[in-house]
Amino acid sequence: MTDKFIGTRIKAARRARGLSQGKLADKLGISRSAVSQWEAGDTTPSSENVRQMALELDATLEWLSTGRGSPNFGKVSDSVVSPPPFSTDDPAMRTAVACEYMATQIYHIRQTLDRIAQAIDAANHRKS
Repeated sequence: MTDKFIGTRIKAARRARGLSQGKLADKLGISRSAVSQWEAGDTTPSSENVRQMALELDATLEWLSTGRGSPNFGKVSDSVVSPPPFSTDDPAMRTAVACEYMATQIYHIRQTLDRIAQAIDAANHRKS
């Protein structure tokens, strides 16, 4: 069953980041019309596009794809402290999941730090 409200969440997350449909499309490597169709509910993005949007929009994947949980726009979540629950007896699998999780968290932290640096640069530029 397709979630008919995913377009509403995409639009909310995009606006929270101050991006136009065109800018989001550029970041995702897709057409602006694709973003427009998702937001209008005419089409549904692929799971890979949803995953990439969550990264680009600093929204949680769960919220963007299902509407559950918190959108977490641009905030480093409490989940940075510990990885999500995962049970397996295979130590290699646990290590792989932990590494992937940490890589995602590092990406989000770097994005946040980049935005902070840009804000500082903009403030310094206005002063001069």
